[in-house]
Amino acid sequence: MQWFGETPPPSVSGPLGLVIEKALEQGAPAPQGLVFLDRDDRWREAGTCLSLAERRGCIAVALDDEDLVAAARLSIGGGALLPPSLLRVSAACRAAGEASSLRSWTACPEVVAEIGRSKDHLRVGLQPHGIWKAMVGFRGQLELLTALAVALERPAVIGPGPSLMLTGVDGVAIKTAWENLEARPQWAAGSRYLEIGDSNLGVTDCLESRSWPVAQWPSGRVVARWNLDVAHKTCPWRLETDDGTVLRAEAVSTRNDLGRATTDIIRVHGIPWSDLERGGSPGAVVVEALAREADRSGHTLWIPGVSRRAGAVIRGWGLGVWVDGPVLAPPGAVS
Repeated sequence: MQWFGETPPPSVSGPLGLVIEKALEQGAPAPQGLVFLDRDDRWREAGTCLSLAERRGCIAVALDDEDLVAAARLSIGGGALLPPSLLRVSAACRAAGEASSLRSWTACPEVVAEIGRSKDHLRVGLQPHGIWKAMVGFRGQLELLTALAVALERPAVIGPGPSLMLTGVDGVAIKTAWENLEARPQWAAGSRYLEIGDSNLGVTDCLESRSWPVAQWPSGRVVARWNLDVAHKTCPWRLETDDGTVLRAEAVSTRNDLGRATTDIIRVHGIPWSDLERGGSPGAVVVEALAREADRSGHTLWIPGVSRRAGAVIRGWGLGVWVDGPVLAPPGAVS
C-alpha cells in the first residue's frame, strides 16, 4: 500500500498493513493510498500536492482526532485512529471508496479558458460571509457550492471566497437549484443567502420568528429550538427550551476543545460534521470520538444538520446526542 508523504515507523505500518489486508480479504475496497498524519505536520505538503480525486481515495491515519479534523478540511476520504481495528479500518476503506465516486467541480484548463472567454459567466457566493464561516466552515461552503454546480449541470470553477464561476446559466436557474438542493442547510432557505454576480440580496427578512427543533437522538423527543442570529458571527445560534430558557452552547472540533469547554451543551463545528454521512470518514471518526467523550464527561453533544443517512451512522454508535436537520423532518418533506 502506497504512503503519501512520511512513512510511519514499522510499529505503526506493520500492524496497520495486516489489518488492511484482512479488511480487503473481507471485501472492503482498496484505498488509493495512505496518509500518515505525523506530529511534525509534514503530511500537509504531500496532501496538498495530491489532486482532490486522489485525496478522496486515501485514508488518513492519525494519532488523535485533532489531526483528523485537518484531514477532513482537505477532503481526505477515509480516516482511522491508531491503534487500528478491523472494524474501523474496513469503515475507512468504504468511506474512501464512496468519496472517490462523488461528483465534483470541474477545474480543467479547457473549462477555465471557456469561462474566461464567456461574457455571460456568473459568480455565485454565500452570504452573510461570517455566518457561513461559523456555521459550516470553508470546507462546508466548498461542498455546498460543488453540490450546486452539479445540480445545475454546467461547467464551473471554484474561485476565491469560496465562490463558483458558472457559464451558460442565469440567476433564476441558480435560485431554483438552490431551493431544491438536498445538501442545503435547513436554515438557509431562500436565495437571500446567495450572492449572485455583483448583486447583494441581503438577509433582510426578520429571522426572530423562525426556529428549528433540536431533538434527542435516537428517541426523537424535541428538547429545544434554535434561532439564527445573523448579527452574532461567532456564535450565530440561540438555543431555547419551550419555556423560553436560553441554553448556553459552544462549538468544538476536537476532544481537546471539549475538555476546555465551559458549557454543558457542546455543538459540533461545521468542519467535522460536513462528511458525517460516510461512516469511516475523518469527520465521522472525529464526531464519534466527541460523542463518546461527551458521554463519558457528562456533556450534551449537539450535532447540527443531520441528514437521514447521517442519522443512520449516529444510531450505530449506541449513544444519546442532540440533533437537528433533515433527519427530524417527516418522510418526503424538503428540508
